[in-house]
Amino acid sequence: MDRSGLDTATRLATYLTGSFSNAEQYKLNEDQDTQSNSLNSVSDIHALVRLDILPLATIAGLSPFTFFFRQEIHINKIHMKRLRVLELVDISHKATRLRMHLIPKQQTEFLLTLSIQELPQQIVDATMLSTEECCNVTYYWYPEKNVFIGELLPRQCLTRLNGSAYLTVFEQIAEGRIEIAEKFFDDQDQQVFGIREIPYIYLSIATQI
Repeated sequence: MDRSGLDTATRLATYLTGSFSNAEQYKLNEDQDTQSNSLNSVSDIHALVRLDILPLATIAGLSPFTFFFRQEIHINKIHMKRLRVLELVDISHKATRLRMHLIPKQQTEFLLTLSIQELPQQIVDATMLSTEECCNVTYYWYPEKNVFIGELLPRQCLTRLNGSAYLTVFEQIAEGRIEIAEKFFDDQDQQVFGIREIPYIYLSIATQI
């Protein structure tokens, strides 16, 4: 891998690290019908998201460019945590493809009790990781706009969540700003839930979770 490819991958990880909130977008919609931009049962909600992406020592069997990914989401009074491993593959100065691995539930629950400083160098053996129910997006770097754009087109990512057959994803990631649009469709290509048009827009904030 050349230096420019590693720099691009590192830039993506940097853009994804920190606390993000869609509070400004939420304020614009709070007097509107909450179903105006979503087919979900609850939409236009205010979410506060904390992403921690930290380099790790190489996990046997994976690319040497592997990151620990901790995600915390506060939605109203709900607090959710997730723990995954991101493997960077096919890295170049133009594109960074991420392969997401799920960490076993029991291991996840233990690791979430630790602070960042207490995390072990090798979180889990690679043979224990799973890629099930993970759809991996290639993010293309557009230097003229200073953004990464990733997209999953119809039927590239199959799912049975809430009776759907597949989902589409569009993401745009810039410094201090993440836009995400997910739409879920049934076998007849009819959208069953997810956003209608406008992506959720998360802006970087100083508040830490």
